[in-house]
Amino acid sequence: MKRVDIFELTNFLADYADSLIGMGAHNSRVIRCIKRIALSYGYEASIFVLLKFINISLNDISNPHNKTTLIKDAKNLNINLEVVSELSALSWAIKDEKLSLEEAIKIYNAIIKPKKQNQLFANILISFSFGAFCGLFHGDFWAICFVIIGTFMGILLKNFLTKHNVDLRIIYIISAFISSFIAFLSYEFNLSSTPSASISASILYLFPGIILLNSMFDILDGNVLIGLSRIVNTAILVLCMSIGIYITLTIVNFGFIQ
Repeated sequence: MKRVDIFELTNFLADYADSLIGMGAHNSRVIRCIKRIALSYGYEASIFVLLKFINISLNDISNPHNKTTLIKDAKNLNINLEVVSELSALSWAIKDEKLSLEEAIKIYNAIIKPKKQNQLFANILISFSFGAFCGLFHGDFWAICFVIIGTFMGILLKNFLTKHNVDLRIIYIISAFISSFIAFLSYEFNLSSTPSASISASILYLFPGIILLNSMFDILDGNVLIGLSRIVNTAILVLCMSIGIYITLTIVNFGFIQ
């Protein structure tokens, strides 16, 4: 395999790690993939990851004096486990098929390029799935219908605010409020007798389950610092969801609707 420039490889690995972390990979998976790619090109890699930055160091195996370190700010990306799987497969392809760095970068750019999809149809399916959750929580027919509407409107609002770079915590508060408020209307209009089920199910799409799971994986794997960071981040987002519901319940309790 052609010898690659250490600085070009470091920049590629930093972007690669950033994409993996941002799209939902746990820390140990990122470390394994980075080390696998670096070793394929004749380098030893060390990586330290936190939620806000990524630190990568490369050492040339054949020349110990050839080394470099790069610190990169981490991006806030949408969770996409399909991309995580493809990026992980790319690391194996580099090792097994002896891909050049130029080929690897080309494939990487193709993987992270946004795919064309029917977002409206996807949002509808997601809304119906959480309506089904409401049914599992013993919600009645109208509660399910309003959960579907509330979830759909909340997702649209969340996507709109995300595109305009609104702070994620504000997005969670507003989206939780809108979804729970619409879900509560089924009870306010005397159509449903299960408001607790509708309100609970209406905000489930916001729950950061993947972040919570990754934090557990990281802690069990010995990466305690980033694991605790993710737990704190999850707790903050759950608190924001609670604030959104609290706003709904406050409006109702103080009689602005009744």
